[in-house]
Amino acid sequence: MKNGTAWPWKQGCFLGMDDSVDISSLPIEVVNVPINFDVKGHETFKMQVPIKVLDIMLPNDFEHEFSLCFRGPNGNQFGESIPMKIKVVPTITKERNEIEFYKLAIKLHDLLKLGKNLDECI
Repeated sequence: MKNGTAWPWKQGCFLGMDDSVDISSLPIEVVNVPINFDVKGHETFKMQVPIKVLDIMLPNDFEHEFSLCFRGPNGNQFGESIPMKIKVVPTITKERNEIEFYKLAIKLHDLLKLGKNLDECI
C-alpha cells in the first residue's frame, strides 16, 4: 500500500469494508484491521489482511466481489477502494495425497503470485 499524500495518517485509521459492500451477501466476516503503526507521507508499506469465511458457507463456484478501503479514526473512507474477489472452495482434507498438496502450493506461488517463495505457500 502507499500513502499517496504528503501528510501522515492519523492514529486510529483502519482497513475495513468499502461503503458499496453489501455485507449480508458476503461469505466472509467483516474486515476490520487497525493500522497500529505510523504511516508517513508518501510511505509504502505492506500488510496482511485476514479473511475468514463464515462457518455456515458451503463451497460453490460463485465468485464474490467486494472492496476494502482505508478509514480514518471517525470511520470516514479515504483513498482508493481495493477490489477483491473470493470463492469458497473445499478445504484440503486428509484424503488428498501429498502430491496434490504440493501441486496446489506451486499453483498458489507460480500462478497467483502468493507468498515470497514456495515455502510460504506450503
